[in-house]
Amino acid sequence: SVMPPERGDDDFVPDDGTLVVEEERAYGRVSRDVYRAYMRSFGGMPFTIMVLVLFALLQGTVVGGDIWLALWTQASDPADHWFLVVFAMFSVANGLLSIVKGVVYALGSARAASTLHNELVARVMWAPASWFDTTPLGRILNRLGRDMERVDADLPQIQNTFITVSIVLLSLVVTICAIVPQFIILLAFVAYAFQRVRDYFRGSSLELQRLESVRRSPVYQWYGESID
Repeated sequence: SVMPPERGDDDFVPDDGTLVVEEERAYGRVSRDVYRAYMRSFGGMPFTIMVLVLFALLQGTVVGGDIWLALWTQASDPADHWFLVVFAMFSVANGLLSIVKGVVYALGSARAASTLHNELVARVMWAPASWFDTTPLGRILNRLGRDMERVDADLPQIQNTFITVSIVLLSLVVTICAIVPQFIILLAFVAYAFQRVRDYFRGSSLELQRLESVRRSPVYQWYGESID
């Protein structure tokens, strides 16, 4: 891991006489500080709330259009132009919100990636010389390479899918519960089972991803030494 620049040179010298410090990694659940750091880099709480509102409004136009279309098909006078006008308004609003949401979300994701990259580079550039003596070059390349690629490309896509699916699922659950109130009882059992499966899968998935990330550093190191 990249160490803070404010530490002294002696703090980076191993006490057991080894030349290379073992790479650190996190254990257990992702810390809340990680989420707060990414939210801060994304644009802060107000910007994040605005993005979530755009996601919700976009899904609202989809649900509203579906409900209006159902009312249109059941109307006594389907030829009434008022139904077509309102449905067209839902469609136009959906298209505009899709563009606005996409642009705003892309700006936030780019800002987060740029901020985290600049902070990481600053830590490396201001680190004392002893840190470079105990930290292999492959480890630094791994942090600045694959890890930043995940922040730049993978994380925004996964986050976009997660928010979209969560809002769609919430709208479906609210609609079903409004029509069939008895579904709330079944929903409690389904939510409990889902939480147990999620906790079991998330623990193993996080550990595998962390191990895979740590084990990639020696590969970069060996590859660089082979070229040299």
